[in-house]
Amino acid sequence: MRLGKYTPNKSRPIKVFFNNTDIPKCLVYNKQKLPKTIKIYSDQTPTQKLFMQQLRDELQKRTANGEKDLIIKYIKEELEENGNHYLWISIDKLSLNIGAIYKPGETNLKDFLNKYITQLNKRKRSIILGDFNIDLLSTGTNVTQYLSNIQEAGYKIINKISKKHNTRETTKTSTLLDHICTDINNHSFNISIIESALSDHKQIYLEIGSLPPQRNKKIDYQALDYKKLYNDALAATYNNETDDYDRLENFISKYIVKNKINKTKILNPPRKDWINKNIIDSINVRNSLWQQVKALPGNQIIHKKFDTERDRVAKLIKTHKKEYYNNLFDKTNNNPKKMWEVINKLALNKIKDSFDPPKLMSDSGIISNGNEICDLFNTFFSSIGTELASKIPQPYHESTENMFMYEDSYTHNITLSNFTPCSTDEVSKIIDKLDCNTSTGLDGISTKAIKCLKSIILVRLTNCINVCLAQGVYPDTLKIAKVSPIFKSGCRSNPSNYRPISVLPVMSKIFERILYNRLNAYFSEKQFLSKRQYGFRPKSSTLSAVVDLITKIKTNIDKKNIALGIFIDLKKAFDTIFNIDVQFFVGFLNLDCRSPSMVISS
Repeated sequence: MRLGKYTPNKSRPIKVFFNNTDIPKCLVYNKQKLPKTIKIYSDQTPTQKLFMQQLRDELQKRTANGEKDLIIKYIKEELEENGNHYLWISIDKLSLNIGAIYKPGETNLKDFLNKYITQLNKRKRSIILGDFNIDLLSTGTNVTQYLSNIQEAGYKIINKISKKHNTRETTKTSTLLDHICTDINNHSFNISIIESALSDHKQIYLEIGSLPPQRNKKIDYQALDYKKLYNDALAATYNNETDDYDRLENFISKYIVKNKINKTKILNPPRKDWINKNIIDSINVRNSLWQQVKALPGNQIIHKKFDTERDRVAKLIKTHKKEYYNNLFDKTNNNPKKMWEVINKLALNKIKDSFDPPKLMSDSGIISNGNEICDLFNTFFSSIGTELASKIPQPYHESTENMFMYEDSYTHNITLSNFTPCSTDEVSKIIDKLDCNTSTGLDGISTKAIKCLKSIILVRLTNCINVCLAQGVYPDTLKIAKVSPIFKSGCRSNPSNYRPISVLPVMSKIFERILYNRLNAYFSEKQFLSKRQYGFRPKSSTLSAVVDLITKIKTNIDKKNIALGIFIDLKKAFDTIFNIDVQFFVGFLNLDCRSPSMVISS
């Protein structure tokens, strides 16, 4: 027992320590029955009480100054799924996310981890507190799986994992079901476990050291001096009597490397498209009035002006935002592609953070070396298609009727002996239509660089393409892609949970378009492609397929027939397309000599 400091006319506190928890729990349970002159403080330390009082004072002060809904204004997402509860609070001023999670013991761990890890991957600079009902003091499979998943997401447990620091204790067991994790590194956290009568779980008290707002990231990158690139390439000597494509590629690459300059840029968060100068000016006026209110809290005239301006700005933002997106969707109403671009832009209007998987599971075990991870991805992506295709019954490999969608009247009466040479005008139009926002392939030649040098390389490139067409050879350097594994969902250490994004050299798009124009004209002349081939054709799209499907369903319903639809989703469809034998390709499509070689080699 310890007697507190004496202060005249005030109650004198007494601090009592007990050898067991039974007596204090009994006192806390019955504290309402004690005389009014006796008060018990068991759930908070004096420091905690002071901190909570400061929060209450701040809340009252800001409420008195006109701010509303202070308690719930930061809540960004509240979700209950499969019996698990997720609550996320975002404090924009500190660039901090706080998560509160509750997972009942009876819910499925796999379903919980799939949702929870997805939420962690969407957020950075986060602190998560919760009752996970996963005992970190045990060494079971569930614990190992849970710890592995949060570690892969870049998070770590703050709690000390020991029996001494358990969060639930009975006469027979000690468990650590409640804990805190974060992805904030190199920062101080103070944590304590508090005995409490509020629940059979102990309370966790967390103090976060001074956390400055996250600064905008700076990245170093290399840019091109396009003016110097053009002048150097124009003055350079170019010798390529055989019109060899490799020489042209080396020529372009040489001057691109020579004219690269180092730059630094700040990654500012994207500004919303609907924000205009009028809104920014109004926000500045509102903020200026708020500063005056804080400086003169008793001035009711300024306070009223602030209230009026605050409400006006809120209404202005709401109205303008609504009008902006209504107009945007009206403009794209008849263009599904553009509409999905708008939707994706709304969903992804943020700085993207990406990181490499720390480890992958292979047949030989877990690998963590960067080069070995790259090799495993290459092996997996290059073999998964063949592996899946081999599981398709063999008869479907050999029958042509399962491979081509031609009309019943189709006959082989036209032969494509060679590809028509391309002109500088055709190549020029293809270059003009290239998208400047596409990534650069392994050759380092960007779309902007090609457009910058178009007047210099146009004739040279056209000659190189015509030589390739005549010889039936597709340049080897244009077949090499830069593959990036993009995580989909599930466990990050499983290669099958990634999809490959292949970035080919920009020059290959020019070659491919030249080939496409000739093959498409040939197939159209032969009437080879079915009218039901909706994808990858001019004036046709998935919208055409939907209209056709709905029309057939309505027609059959009107005729009182039964309408039945069978939808098939082939796993990794493009990867499972098997390689057609060259001789079969030549014979069936009436391609002669060099033409098929060019197509197959590409």
